[in-house]
Amino acid sequence: MLSFEEKCAIFDSYPELKKKKSSNGRINYEYQGSRVRGKNVGIQLTANGKGYVVGKYLDQKTALKYDLNETDDINITKFSEERLRILIGEVIDSMSNRKIFGWDR
Repeated sequence: MLSFEEKCAIFDSYPELKKKKSSNGRINYEYQGSRVRGKNVGIQLTANGKGYVVGKYLDQKTALKYDLNETDDINITKFSEERLRILIGEVIDSMSNRKIFGWDR
């Protein structure tokens, strides 16, 4: 399991993501180039290593690889660095890729 600091370092390595402090010491990461309504990629990262990645904009095939909760978020508490990086890339792509709406890239 990655620590809070390790997870933040992974999110921080994406220059297109902006770190935002939330309530109770939580950290969120926003994608400012989002072409969909939402901007949050990583949410509720906490010092105890918990956190989520927003999965609601993933295409159906990609979403099936993950266990989305009732609000379409993916719990990343037990993710490895490689798995987290893959997921973040897929989410950023889904938020910037018009193909998800049937348009060309």
